[in-house]
Amino acid sequence: MPEAPGDQARVPSDPVEDHLRRLAVVWGVLSDLSFADLLLYVRAGKGYLVRSQVRPTTGQTIYESDLVGVWASAAERPLVDRAWRTGRIERGDLFVEELEDWVAVQATPVTWRGEVVAVMSSEQAPPPRRQPGELERVYQAIFGRLARMITAGSFPYPPGPEDRVPREPPRVGDGLILLDGDGRVEFASPNATSALNRAGVEGQMRSTHLAEAGLDQLATRLAFRTKRPTSEEVAVGPVVIDLEVLPLLVRAEVTGAVVFLRDVSEIRQLDLLLLSKDATIREIHHRVKNNLQTISSLLRLQGRRISQPEAIRAVQESVQRIQAISVVYELLSREHRDDVDLREIVAAIVRNMDQVTGAHVKIRLAGTAGRAPSDVATPLAIIVNELIQNALDHAFPNLGEEGQAQARVWVTLDRSGAELHMKVVDNGVGVDGSIDPSSGGLGLSIVSSLVTEELGGTIEIGPRHQAWGGGAEADEPGTRAVVVVEVPDLGAPSGDDPTQELPVMHLGGG
Repeated sequence: MPEAPGDQARVPSDPVEDHLRRLAVVWGVLSDLSFADLLLYVRAGKGYLVRSQVRPTTGQTIYESDLVGVWASAAERPLVDRAWRTGRIERGDLFVEELEDWVAVQATPVTWRGEVVAVMSSEQAPPPRRQPGELERVYQAIFGRLARMITAGSFPYPPGPEDRVPREPPRVGDGLILLDGDGRVEFASPNATSALNRAGVEGQMRSTHLAEAGLDQLATRLAFRTKRPTSEEVAVGPVVIDLEVLPLLVRAEVTGAVVFLRDVSEIRQLDLLLLSKDATIREIHHRVKNNLQTISSLLRLQGRRISQPEAIRAVQESVQRIQAISVVYELLSREHRDDVDLREIVAAIVRNMDQVTGAHVKIRLAGTAGRAPSDVATPLAIIVNELIQNALDHAFPNLGEEGQAQARVWVTLDRSGAELHMKVVDNGVGVDGSIDPSSGGLGLSIVSSLVTEELGGTIEIGPRHQAWGGGAEADEPGTRAVVVVEVPDLGAPSGDDPTQELPVMHLGGG
């Protein structure tokens, strides 16, 4: 079949697109029931274009290569053309030159509101000269009933007020039960029988209701009453059976139903294990946070019994470092994930400093930094804590004196892919030139070690007028610290515009 000669395929309206998407949800089931390759043809100029293709799991495909996007003339696909023009199911044999063999074809017009919008072609090698078994006959009969519903426009089912998309499409190999118009079992596949046996349903099921066999059939009753597909999970002891029910309709009346069964016991057990593991991890984070808070409280009590100013300051700094780590565990204990919003960490550290220092300093926090894994967030929390604390300790020796300008500290976060830029700038007395943080006090030594050794980043500390990134404040006094680290890009926090300047936060009075 040659490629489409310039003619563009007809683009259906949105409702038609939705109809075809709904057909694709059960595309695999139809292929399994027919034991055939399914091709979906749409009109393209004077011929037809293959829009979708699916291969069966119950039989061998006849098309090794993908035919999606291939165009055929009406003469090359006469059954497809006839089904499109007549609106009826057409059957016959077709010689396919690419295969150098005959193919058995059933062309089913896909109808939406009385209009043919596509043709579903079931194509397979001619059946062998033998009597098919019961399973094969039942499957093909079900396919025939669904094909007639497709032609009538009742399948796929129209959207409802509480429409849903199946978690994953059912497959025939999981297990199938065919019910008659009264909801009694006409046929149960071997895999369906095995699944029911594991659930404790034994004995002859034919001509009985599922409820009589010990399996609740709420989903079946709903499907018969609403004429819409339904699903339900039925737990019988440790066994969990997932039911997907498709009602079979003739002129809007239910004449039976197909029930797909799948034993999902192992999947549900894994789900419970994951939920239990997640709850355990969050509980551990919560306990670590509580333990850190207890240590912090004990240090505060100890600090009240100390009279030496240097010792008091050392205790306060230790409390602040513990609080910075505690912030990370507080966020981890609240969320069902192992990463945190970096800006939330910085904002919480600023709030904690107000409680510990009481300094009359305004701190401005701007920018966003996305999310980071916990093993990266913890050192970053300590880094920003130490840099702000360093500014509070050294930048404002005359804090509170009359005539002094408002003391300010700016914390700016900027994320570009995996690279995080964090700047802490103050308008204090400043420094004479660039300084080596590794040769500074304890706080800067901690920062230098975490940035360079643990996170593999860089840090520069120097006068504010050194134009690292420029800005209106470049010529003003003060100190600027710039940290650049690589952080795995886990996405921006929801609800925050990365370019939005975030609200001013205050420390103390000011």
